[in-house]
Formats: sequence, structure tokens, C-alpha cells
Amino acid sequence: MSATPFDLELGEFNILEMLSEDIVSPVNEFGTESLAHLIKTNPGKNIMISPWAASECLALLRMGSRGETESVLGRFLRQELPPDEAALNLRQVRKTIAHLIAQDKFRLATGIWSREGTHIDGAFKAQAKEYFDAEVRETVFPEPGLTEINSFVSDQTRGKIRSLPYSLHAETEVVLITAVNFLDQWMFPFEERQTTLKDFFGQDGEVKEVPTMFQWNQFGYGENEAYQCLQIPYLSRLSMLFVLPKHGVTFDEILQRENVTGEARESLRYGMGSVYLPKWQSKFAWDMKKSMIEDGAGICFERMKSDFSNMTDVPLVIDQVRQETYIRVDEAGTEASAIVEAGMALGGIEPQPFEFRADRPFAYFICSPAGVNFFAGIVNDPTSGG
Repeated sequence: MSATPFDLELGEFNILEMLSEDIVSPVNEFGTESLAHLIKTNPGKNIMISPWAASECLALLRMGSRGETESVLGRFLRQELPPDEAALNLRQVRKTIAHLIAQDKFRLATGIWSREGTHIDGAFKAQAKEYFDAEVRETVFPEPGLTEINSFVSDQTRGKIRSLPYSLHAETEVVLITAVNFLDQWMFPFEERQTTLKDFFGQDGEVKEVPTMFQWNQFGYGENEAYQCLQIPYLSRLSMLFVLPKHGVTFDEILQRENVTGEARESLRYGMGSVYLPKWQSKFAWDMKKSMIEDGAGICFERMKSDFSNMTDVPLVIDQVRQETYIRVDEAGTEASAIVEAGMALGGIEPQPFEFRADRPFAYFICSPAGVNFFAGIVNDPTSGG
């Protein structure tokens, strides 16, 4: 008798280390609150972020900061622990996917480029290596620094994000990059012959015919008064968790719920059901500088106020922070990529059969068995590439 998703779910924690809630919660809380903010500022758009990549990159920046600069970065990342303890927790997450990194199903890399002659503190270099596997490289800005960074970005994302979305300038002193790529197949693939055109009902009332996959199988399914949720596993034992608001319920209402992805996962019960899921492919750019300023972390961008003296004795200020993401979901599986760039300058009972019909905007989270959300997004229009 072949294994079911339920059997595999029970066995996965023999392979992957369990993580405590104080490790998982900051990443997921940061991700859902960021999604809630981006929905308001990008109405009708497909949104995708990597809470994990942002946490990695900015936690490294936090280790290089002091005083109020360190405090506001911790608050922005929802990290209550001191920088070294928060970084240790992130390293624990990385250990749980070490076998996937070894298999090249998951790529995670952080790099630091500094201007030739800029002194980077030796203790910071050691911490960057110990906690984030990050090397500090000296270069010249804007070139060849930009070419070196773009090569790193393209390689780590398998060419899905080929370059930074802007040019570096001559005043750039330090650039931090975290790149993430996930490429895997569904444990139970959808059959292409079952994919047909079906209506998708947008938030603005527009109805579009979109290629929609179908599968009748056993999956984790749950629902409450606000949403339906579905979990589909990958061969790697990571999974995609879908959250589909019920009619009349907004994403804002759902994302304001405490630990909504944890709540959704706890509600899952394994049973047979029909799944209708649109294919989609999209890119998204997030200007994190604007979000950080609005969330009270503006001191990081203010000359004479920001303090990154744990990193270097050169007075630095964050110049720009941006995240670029890409995702493709089809019958075979999923590929998802993200980069975060921080440029610094001076200054139980089997349920009844269910139906999960994603024919309207929905949220998704690519998560580890331990519950860490590596990617999070909203699909408002499956036909839109952006």
C-alpha cells in the first residue's frame, strides 16, 4: 500500500528537527504583518515576499549595529532576543533544511561586499561567518562590484532574478545580499490533462478564464468561519499552505488573526477531496526602506543618527533596502526565488470529502515541516506576471 500525505506528515519530524515557537514566531509574524501592509499599498496585485530572506539579511545588519539602531531593527523584525541569540535561532532554522541545501533543492546564500579600503570589524566578520555563512569580499563600486553582485544573485536564484533592479553608485560603501531559491516537485503531481480553463473571480469583480489544475486526493484540509486552508506537500517534505478567504471576508481580517498560519496548520485534518488550483507565475518588488520608515525604523536611514559601529568604524547609513521575488506554480511543482539587498552608504476523525476551489484571490505560504514560512504571497490575478 502506497504512503499517503498523512503517513508522510507523521514521519517527517524523524528527519527534520522540530523548532520551538520562539524560533518560528518572529519570522512568521514579520511575514504576515508585512503582507497585510503590502495588500493595502498594492491593491489588486500579486504579492510575494520572503520573510525568511528579509529576516536573514536584516538580522545580519542588526548584528553590526548598536544602540537605538539595533533596537529598531529588532522591533521591525519582531525579534525580542538580543542580536546574537536571534541569529542563533535563524541558524537553527538553516540546520533543518541542510539536507535540502545539499540536494540543491534549496539555495540560501548571504554575501557582503565592502569598498576596498573600508575596514570591516574582525568580530563582525567572524559572526557573519558563524551565524550566516557569509563571507566579506572587498571590491570597487560601482564596477566591478555591481557585476560581481549580479553574478551572485543570478547564480543563487538559477537565473530567475538576474540582477539588482538599480545601479550602485560611487558612494556605496557596503552591500549585503541574501538570496533564496526553492525548486521542488509536488509529492503528488497534478496531471496536465486535468488542467482546464475555469473562471477566476477578482477582487474588482472582473471574471477571467485561467488555466486551473485539478486533483482528487488525500490532503490536509481545514476551515473555520473565516477561511478554508489546504496543505500540499513537496517531495522534500516542505509544503505549500493555502489560505482561501470565505466570501465576504477580507485578507486584512485574516492576516490580523494571531498566528494565522499556525492556526491554519493546527486545523488540518487529512481526508479525500477535490482541489482546483490555478497555475500562476509572477514577480514582485518590495521597497523595504519605505516599510521600515513607516514601521518606526527610520533612524537606520538617517545620517548622524544610525549606528553600525559593530560592523565598521566608518559612519554608515542604510541607503536602500529592497526585495525582489519570483514564483512559478504548475502541474509539476514550484520554483520560488527571492533576494534581499541592503545597500549602505556613508552617512484525527476523517472528515467528509472537501472541495477547495481557488477561484478567487488567495494567500499561500511555502513552509518547512517545523512551520517556518520561507515564502509568503497573495494571488489576486493568476494571469498577471507581476
